[in-house]
Amino acid sequence: MDKIMNESNKEILCFSGGIDSVVAYHILGYPKTLYVMMSHRYQNKELTCIEELKKVIPHFEPTFYHGPDLSKFEEGAKAYISKRNFHLVLCASHFGNHIYVCGNKEDIFDDNNKKAYEIMSDAMNATQSPKEPTITIESPFWDWSKTDIVKWFIDNYPKDYVEHILKTSKSCYDAETNGQCGACESCRRKYVALKEAGLKDTHKWFEKDIRKWEK
Repeated sequence: MDKIMNESNKEILCFSGGIDSVVAYHILGYPKTLYVMMSHRYQNKELTCIEELKKVIPHFEPTFYHGPDLSKFEEGAKAYISKRNFHLVLCASHFGNHIYVCGNKEDIFDDNNKKAYEIMSDAMNATQSPKEPTITIESPFWDWSKTDIVKWFIDNYPKDYVEHILKTSKSCYDAETNGQCGACESCRRKYVALKEAGLKDTHKWFEKDIRKWEK
């Protein structure tokens, strides 16, 4: 039992391939990462992105895990899934007890906020064996905007590396392409963060010129 407990007492970062999780991997000191497959609309895009990131981030070797199929519960153009993070952290708890899910102060809704994470932690700890490690669920970015996250990355790593990683990362609601569509709210948020952080010509990273998106 002691051997099992020692192996379980570790950090695990829930990884999606977006800016927040990519920068979290660096700011947390390269923890173990986990991608939970839930058959959602963007899964193929995220998996392709992660394979591309593996080629450019040293020592980045995420674990892949088949979670529940939540595709039939998707809602709207953004493919929103209610209580998705509950499923995510439950899966992650089998790989580590200090779980990171990367919400930020601009992206707080339903089960993606500090209070929800505390409730999820309490619920899991209430059902743990006394010999199992205490579970904590948190984000490193509750007080940060997406612009703050990008600025930290720029300030702490070489510019060429930062631009390569951020360009490779994906944050887009268009499931039909593996790139950044340049015509959705997620692309707008990424572009604004990149621009406000001082990066130049990042509109060229999008398949359509995000500056001309009608919304």
